[in-house]
Amino acid sequence: TNDTLRFGLENIKTIKSNISQIIIDERNKEKFNDLYDFIIRMVLNDISLQVLADLTYANALSCFMISKEKIIANLTNLYNYASLFKGLDYKPNSYNDLKYSNIDIPLLVFENNEIDYLKKEYELLGVYMSTHPISKIKSKTNLKYSDITSITNGFYNLIAKIIQLDKKKTRKGTDYITLTVEDDSASLRIYEYKNMLSDFKKGDIVYLNINKIGERIFINDIKKLEV
Repeated sequence: TNDTLRFGLENIKTIKSNISQIIIDERNKEKFNDLYDFIIRMVLNDISLQVLADLTYANALSCFMISKEKIIANLTNLYNYASLFKGLDYKPNSYNDLKYSNIDIPLLVFENNEIDYLKKEYELLGVYMSTHPISKIKSKTNLKYSDITSITNGFYNLIAKIIQLDKKKTRKGTDYITLTVEDDSASLRIYEYKNMLSDFKKGDIVYLNINKIGERIFINDIKKLEV
């Protein structure tokens, strides 16, 4: 619905050239007025529900000015609604016409869910298109830190989000934890043997001091940040 190109459609890992061409061809026929029209025209071209979800996660539908959380919450209903136009002579942006008055337009409702939208976005694009919460913290903090992508060997301070905690044992039976964290540049797996993580959980934003030795990274200190 606007002429701003944020990211090529085919840079989305699950979007093949035939799918992006369908979107372009439909847009060339007539611009998409809104989300309803877009979904109808995609479904009439046999675009799957999963592809529509991936487009949403990758921010490709942000031009419709509806949050991706809200689109995902309503996507199945929208897909089923659009399927009712199959076999009909649908013209772009005509779903409000009187001849379709027997097809109820679904209201968009908001539902809370546990989806990690940033993770989905990164999986599909390989980069963060949305503002990562760590970026906001870095812009306001006086703490000294390094980006994960800048780490070589040595000691570093990081501001990061915990995305995974796994309890494990060595071959000799020693308990340890692998901790996966991410900042706005990349993710990192760290090993912890000092029992420092009992009060930490997935989703916590932390400030940690690490030591990288070869391929392994160890925690020296970790603190929870209030955000």
